[in-house]
Parts: sequence; structure tokens; C-alpha cells
Amino acid sequence: MTSNYTCTTHDSFPFATEQEWKVLEKKDQLYTSFSSFLWLSTWWNHFGSAFKTRIVIVRENGRIVGIGPFISGSVCLKRIPILRTIAFVEGIATTYKDIIYGEKEQDAICQEILGHLRTSEIRWDMLSLWNIPEDSPTNTGLNEFCKKYNLRMVQPAGIKIPVIKLTKTFDEYLMGLKATVRRNIRNNMRRVFDHEAIAFNVISKPSIEDINRFIDLHQKLWNSRGKPGVFKNKDILAFYRDVLVKLADTGEHIMFEIQHSGKAIAMCSRFLYGNTMHSFLEGWDPEWKAFGLGKVIDILSIRYAIEKGMTEYDFSIGDYKYKYEYTDHFKTNKHYMIFRTKYAYSTYMTMECCANFAKKLIGRK
Repeated sequence: MTSNYTCTTHDSFPFATEQEWKVLEKKDQLYTSFSSFLWLSTWWNHFGSAFKTRIVIVRENGRIVGIGPFISGSVCLKRIPILRTIAFVEGIATTYKDIIYGEKEQDAICQEILGHLRTSEIRWDMLSLWNIPEDSPTNTGLNEFCKKYNLRMVQPAGIKIPVIKLTKTFDEYLMGLKATVRRNIRNNMRRVFDHEAIAFNVISKPSIEDINRFIDLHQKLWNSRGKPGVFKNKDILAFYRDVLVKLADTGEHIMFEIQHSGKAIAMCSRFLYGNTMHSFLEGWDPEWKAFGLGKVIDILSIRYAIEKGMTEYDFSIGDYKYKYEYTDHFKTNKHYMIFRTKYAYSTYMTMECCANFAKKLIGRK
């Protein structure tokens, strides 16, 4: 490892590094809102007391050049901890998780962080690292790390994330879609906007009132389907209210709204970072189900992204069929489980075999 690097581990969120962290974010080519100091520190404020935070910070000549946002946990069997784990900070509905890199020597920084986890006093049996972007240097770094130290690795199937490579004009984008999809889009738009007293609003800096209105619509939709909705949990609700307002203040959160006679009947929440618009959640009044409001507000947000010169629309986690009506491109997030010892590997595989066998038995009944 390069001698001018130094690594330190923080057992609580390192608020003293906030300004340096934010400077590093701006240099990270893989930056997303989910890796921001704002998102992760807000998560820690709401949920950190239940975890052991392991923030690994790499410095070069005193300057931060890399950050590994980790937490300690465990794999349990009947609530009994069996294997000690290191994972990325959870973050709640986090599409991407990764090491935060500077502009240079990303491979060396990755090895520095992984090597620090291996040799430090942090006790772990398994690295459980999920949702790493497919183009991240961490993927190569993890494979090199395993080869160097002869560590066992299991790589579960990745998660597909549909993305739109945006064109320069909305008409050009529409012409790239299938004729049936274009026709459905135009019919849905006409059905909604030919209706009396309909208005479309772009909420460029959502307030807490806007966010509460959106949450109410989201819950109303899911409750009509007999499901609790993501905001049913009070702790998750508090986190989202907090983080969405903060992201709005930085210009990374925007909302779109369709109103009827001044009342919101559909809303969606989107994140903005770099040249990407990232789809988050939607909500609409179930009484307007026949009008296809979900698809209408999706198209309106895509049109807005194109008009603002953005180059990518990220549909987020959730490999739903409808997303592929709008694009035939996708990314694949990578997952890794890396075992520190052969014993840890064999223990985990035994647990997996037992769990799969139990599922088959239940399925036969």
C-alpha cells in the first residue's frame, strides 16, 4: 500500500469532517445523493443508535481522499448472532452504495480501505456489500482483494435498474419508443389534461407542507391496495421528512404535482445529481385510477429532465415491467459476500443450505 496514506475508523458519524466530505463528493464521478454527507448523516441521526458505525477515512498528506461508510452487524440464526458482518450504511431505500472516491488513485484507495478493515481491530467474519454501481472501481478492488489474501467470495445475482439515456428533445425521445407506447402516452396525457380544472406544477424547492401532501397521497394509494405503504413506519416517515427537506435546500430534490381544482391528485418525488434525474416515489388519488396518473406524472418528469439538459433518467431499484416501456437500457448493481476465514464461509453456506431446504419443505405442504 502507498505509504503516504493514513486510515482512521470512526465509531460514530464524523461530523468534524463534514466540509471535507462535501468537497470530496464534488470530485466523485460516481456521486449520488445516497452517498452524500447529508443523506448518510441524516440516516445516522435517526437510526445510528441501533448500529455500530464504522466510517473509514483515508487521508493523503492530511487531506481526505476516500471514505468507506460502513456499519457492523451480524447474521443471526433464531436471533442468535452467528457471523459478524461489515456492510455499507443502510440509508433506507438506497439505490446505490459505495466507497466515496476522489479523482485520483481510486484503485489504491479501495485497497487501502479494504486492507484497513482486514488489519484493524474491527472484528468481522463477512463483508456483505450490496448495490455497488456496475461501473465502480470497487468491483475490481474487491476481486483483487480476495485474490491477494485468498478469501472466499460469493456473488449473488445483481439487481437491474432501468435507465433512460435522454435525448436532446422530448419529441426525439418519444419517436424512439414503440408506437403503442407513444399512443398510450398521448392518450393518457389527453385524458388527463382535457379534463376541466387540471394543472401541472413543478415544485423546485419542496417545503415540508409539499412533502406531507405527497406522503398522504402515497399512503392513500397503497392503502387502497391493501398494503401499508413505506411511510407507515413512524421512524422511516421521520427520516424521509427530514432528508427530503434537506435535499430540497441543496437543490437535489424536486417534486411534480398534478392538481384538480387546486387539490393535489398526483405527486412524485425525484432526486437531481450531476446530469441525472433519479426516480424516487409517487402517489396519486385512487379515485383517479382510470386516468393513468402514475404514467402521466412519470412522463412529465422525464420531459422536464430533457428540457433541463439532463442526460440520464434513473428508474431506481424495482425491476417493474412498466419501466421498460420507456427504455431498453439498464444498469446492474453488484452484490458481494466476502468471508474472512474458511470457517465463516462454511458456516454461512451451511445456514443457506438449511434455509433453502426448509423453504422446500414448506412449499410441499
